[in-house]
Amino acid sequence: GWPIASMVGDSLVVMHRRIPGHNPRGAGGPHEKMSYGVVLRSGDGGKSWTKPYDLRDCMKPADRNRGGIVPLSHRFKFDKKNKSTEGYKIHLHAIVTTRDGGVVAINNHGVFRSDDKGQNWTHFSKALRDHTFPHQIVNIGPRVIDHPDHGLLVFGNWFGTASAPKLNDELVVLQSRDGGKHWNVNSHDVGFPQYEPAVFVHNN
Repeated sequence: GWPIASMVGDSLVVMHRRIPGHNPRGAGGPHEKMSYGVVLRSGDGGKSWTKPYDLRDCMKPADRNRGGIVPLSHRFKFDKKNKSTEGYKIHLHAIVTTRDGGVVAINNHGVFRSDDKGQNWTHFSKALRDHTFPHQIVNIGPRVIDHPDHGLLVFGNWFGTASAPKLNDELVVLQSRDGGKHWNVNSHDVGFPQYEPAVFVHNN
């Protein structure tokens, strides 16, 4: 569920989740097939599609299961006994086609990039990870802006910790100037709880 997409050239790249559902009731325990980043491609406007590809398959084993099968931000739902603080500090997902023709996909498993229209992927193993991102988990909206002056921009909100998720009044901005390998962060108090902000560019 929860599909999002981006066009790169004549190819449509869709990313979605493969999880038991939104509600943990009846979901069962952690399962190896649970993934927060499955991608499919279409080169004919959606008439036909490639087989689903799990972005975790391009991750190193130690990164793929860092802290457990269930990603950090969803352990409170689907793996309550797991108290590990290791993992990627991202909840939900976003995708963009970059100005240089790449595709950057961000999800609960981290940051991924393809430079051949979604056929092959690279995982930036240290991006937004527990020991490289000394902040709360970030709950992101679906869109990424590739700005000519500011680089990649992802918008979200602080999500608290894996054991105690909580929304607050700050809009969070993640910024990468190197295509998704490294990220800076700043936040702005806007006076009301944030959740999955969607953005667009207007007059630069």
